Amino acid sequence: YSEMVSYVYNFIPLAPVITLPSGRYSKTPVPFTMIEYNPNAPTDKDYTIFYRANGDKVDVRYTGIKREITKTMSFKAYVLNRFDIAEKGLAAAFMAHCYINGIGVEKNVKEAAKCVLEIMEENPYANGNIIYLYAYLYLIGEIDVDGNDVLKYLKNTYSFSRYDLSQRMLLEQVAKKLNVKIDFEFSIDEILKYDSSLAVKHYHLHKDDNVFYPFLS
Repeated sequence: YSEMVSYVYNFIPLAPVITLPSGRYSKTPVPFTMIEYNPNAPTDKDYTIFYRANGDKVDVRYTGIKREITKTMSFKAYVLNRFDIAEKGLAAAFMAHCYINGIGVEKNVKEAAKCVLEIMEENPYANGNIIYLYAYLYLIGEIDVDGNDVLKYLKNTYSFSRYDLSQRMLLEQVAKKLNVKIDFEFSIDEILKYDSSLAVKHYHLHKDDNVFYPFLS
């Protein structure tokens, strides 16, 4: 039985700094690593760090947590400009919206799914609208993805307002499909007080639909 574990990382420029160098470390005390911005990174950009450890299904946004090295692991980490991510995600979301609803193009839900999945594979947190449509396409059975991942993305408030009717409705419907319970911080009545008037109007028009189509913004 080995008391040693191995650890390596790789990056895509702009290179973030991973504080624990690649190498072999004793399991006790448990070693950990953190990811930081390169000190030479331009200060006039709005960056986000994403990373994935071996065994993870998707790249996730780094939130400053310590990642303990409890087994032999590898990491990749990279930095993206939030503006570029958001713009690309927003464009893809509205293209998918047009395909779903036949706005300026023939209705084609499969093409909509391609638009959404392409962004989700590149960066699932690119834009909240993309996650909404990802959940919608999952609920109508158009994409074959893990419902637990859909729920995870919807729960991540990084992409959403705290008072968002579309997020709430999709969370309820995905949770129902998965037969899981969610304890919500706010009631629908509370959210109705703070979401936009257009979002509220959209909610009242579609709240009884079998699958709630999200209000995109």
